[in-house]
Amino acid sequence: MMKCLYYGHLLINFSYMPSIARFHEKIIDNLIQRRKTNPNLHFAPRQRNTNGRLAAGYWFLGNEYYAFVSLWNGRDWKEKVNCIGFVVLHNKVNYIELSAQGCPEVVPFLEKLAKLEPGLVRSDKKNKWFKYFDNHDYMNNFDYFVEVFKPKVDALIASEQPPKISVITALEFSYFGQKAINARLRQVAFGRVNKITRLSWNTNSWRSPSGIVGKSRNQDTHEGKYGFGFEEWLFDFSMGLDGFKYGFIKGFESKNDIHAGKIYNVHLYSQNNLGSYFFLGHIKGVEGISMVDSAGIYDKYKSNGWLGEMEKTLLQVEADLGAFRTVDPKVFVNIRFKVADVVLLEDMEELAWDDDNVTTDRFKLLPFKGRVVAKVEPLVAHEDLGNFKNTELRKRVFNGEQVYDPYHDKMQNAIVEHLRSDLRYGYVGVHIEKGRVDVKAVNATGEWDYFEIKTENPKRCIRTALGQVMEYAYFPSAERATRIIVVGDTEPDPDTVRYLDYLRERFSLPLTYRYFNFEIGVLSDDY
Repeated sequence: MMKCLYYGHLLINFSYMPSIARFHEKIIDNLIQRRKTNPNLHFAPRQRNTNGRLAAGYWFLGNEYYAFVSLWNGRDWKEKVNCIGFVVLHNKVNYIELSAQGCPEVVPFLEKLAKLEPGLVRSDKKNKWFKYFDNHDYMNNFDYFVEVFKPKVDALIASEQPPKISVITALEFSYFGQKAINARLRQVAFGRVNKITRLSWNTNSWRSPSGIVGKSRNQDTHEGKYGFGFEEWLFDFSMGLDGFKYGFIKGFESKNDIHAGKIYNVHLYSQNNLGSYFFLGHIKGVEGISMVDSAGIYDKYKSNGWLGEMEKTLLQVEADLGAFRTVDPKVFVNIRFKVADVVLLEDMEELAWDDDNVTTDRFKLLPFKGRVVAKVEPLVAHEDLGNFKNTELRKRVFNGEQVYDPYHDKMQNAIVEHLRSDLRYGYVGVHIEKGRVDVKAVNATGEWDYFEIKTENPKRCIRTALGQVMEYAYFPSAERATRIIVVGDTEPDPDTVRYLDYLRERFSLPLTYRYFNFEIGVLSDDY
């Protein structure tokens, strides 16, 4: 996803953006620490929870693209920022900003202030000044802002007594400032026991390794180098000991057992090779395991024959067996939990680009902010077909049945064109990818046909499509489709036709199979 932002006189492209909340956290923590020795250091925090930003940890002004930190009163209403501030952008560009677009009466004061600070230059905008730092070390530059620039501002305020701009009094700070500090301290305390961490990518629900597809190819990662991660057996509940499921999570890895014996509520996400993040759910009461205990668990796995079973699953996906066989028993597992404490989503939800929990691509145990932000977008059809659009929003999800298949997409587009153009079907609406169904078509009497497209042989098409389309049509207890039609690209053999006849007779399923002939662009009759 590409985002752009005009700020000041810059056009900034954000093809990848880390969490802006991380910048807020580091700055407010810096100010909290400074106030331990200088309680008269006051700052102007965000005062309103607009769009939930204060609750999300945006302690200062700004949005998902920038943070604006001020240590004084004085608001430029037109720019919606304070007249004096330190700014850090999502790409770590940082600068001092003076702003008086909506308050020309403070311009004389800001002009004098600009003359006191080398590099603070008036911009193309009439009443804006910027001093850009020549590096991305924004915390070091913020130190300069507090220790060097602030005394200049305070002295000039004292001598000039400008309109609108003033120092923040202890009484003013006792409300909004202290409120922000208390909220941050509560967030820190929450993050000590509530964590979020990354798992190696897997499409088998973390019950067995799923192979290299979708995994990082970065040779610095275990999954990129060996084709698997030890997290991939995390939810294989057949391997339980003493009422616990033991497992490995990279974020718990430590050379000095810092997590051993500690208990966290752990939220889980994974990242595929396209850079998309997907939220899985969480496990309550995860306990860290020491290296000594890990070695003991390894021996039990070995005596139970489970190591051999794990090796077989690696062979099936052509992962590096040597990397498994040479693992140090002391780091074989590092957590344990009760199966009843696992709370997973039915389908993984893709995280929005501005979710503030993930502050690094590394497999780290991070503090959880109390919520995740799922990626939400409208249901839209393929633009090149001129399909109907639906403004209803849905969360983007991933499940093992959905993989990118360009042949499937070509087939899907061609079938939609065919159903829309051939009047013999009598459809008054043909929709593509609506409600996760490949193709939905409705006739004049309001009856819906659901088409589920597969690109395998006819028998496998029926096998893989049946449960999926039944769920779309009937889950949890409603009949949304009159007919269910599985579509492949080849004619079924006699055994498959007999199988379909039996399913319809035995279970009264409104199920048929059709094959699409690419050469002439036509669907067959029902089988």
